[in-house]
Amino acid sequence: MALLIAASLVLLSFNPVQRNEYLASIYPEAKIKKSAYDESLNSNDCFVGYVYEVRNGSSLLECYFIKSMGYKDFVHYMVEIDCGSERIKKVRLIEEHETDDYGGYIREGWFLERFENLSLNHPTEIVKMHKENDYDIVAITGATITSLSAVKAVNLAMENYKN
Repeated sequence: MALLIAASLVLLSFNPVQRNEYLASIYPEAKIKKSAYDESLNSNDCFVGYVYEVRNGSSLLECYFIKSMGYKDFVHYMVEIDCGSERIKKVRLIEEHETDDYGGYIREGWFLERFENLSLNHPTEIVKMHKENDYDIVAITGATITSLSAVKAVNLAMENYKN
């Protein structure tokens, strides 16, 4: 946990060496290189900071460091896309300052796990109660804005991957 917190604080400075070290701590055997992204897809409330290609054995990932506006402030994510399956591999929370009572649930992992293995064929959509489609993400009750920040981050990573 301390390593994750330290890595999270380090990533805010966007120091390339520290980002590489963070990725290497997750994928120790991987070859990591910085990649390009489409800045025109960024908006004022959601934007890509950096993209890295991570080759881990025979698999290739693109890892997007994204800031997306939450309820109180920007929420920082790393969205991992598996290039072979063209699916979301994982969404990692890097840093957030959301309210503890509702938005803080984003820290618990179960919400971000909802994005795992989603196809890149359709953007994710936030729903309030019941998931009807594979790409629907049920919002955290009482924390719709925080939930929407994650949906925007994942969709921005998807758009950049496709371009």
